[in-house]
Amino acid sequence: MKILNSSLPYALLGGVLCFAWLILEYLLGLHSSNRSWYQYIASLDMCIFMFISFRALAKFYKASTNYTFWKGFGYGTLTIFFTSILGFLAQFIFYTYVNPDFFASLSEQYISEGMSQEHAARYFDPIGFMMRDCMSLFVIGLFISAAWAEVIKSAAKSSR
Repeated sequence: MKILNSSLPYALLGGVLCFAWLILEYLLGLHSSNRSWYQYIASLDMCIFMFISFRALAKFYKASTNYTFWKGFGYGTLTIFFTSILGFLAQFIFYTYVNPDFFASLSEQYISEGMSQEHAARYFDPIGFMMRDCMSLFVIGLFISAAWAEVIKSAAKSSR
């Protein structure tokens, strides 16, 4: 329970940062007038996961008496899991209340560029789109957690 309680604040911070990232995309016009940049800029939200994972693992390392790669990876995975869930919730709130026309306009754009209407309807289904996004962020987050867990373990060995 102690591990869960210590990872939740980082997950909450990750959810808030995901929402803030969506607001930034929206304000920069990536959801409307500058949509051609959306596919390039949207992937930078991975920096949030890198930041959250590193901060959580660094704190976990400092609090741990017997840090191992697997303990760090497990803690990082738990943190990223909850961050992904809260990221989904942030997206749901954003796309429901702040920018409810996002998926319809994105679908129209891709249909005008040659995507079939059936494919666009399936691909730009809001819940499915957000689920795919959160699942991909979680999977990539696993790799990030593994990398940070190893970096912290190696740094701890070299500092002894």
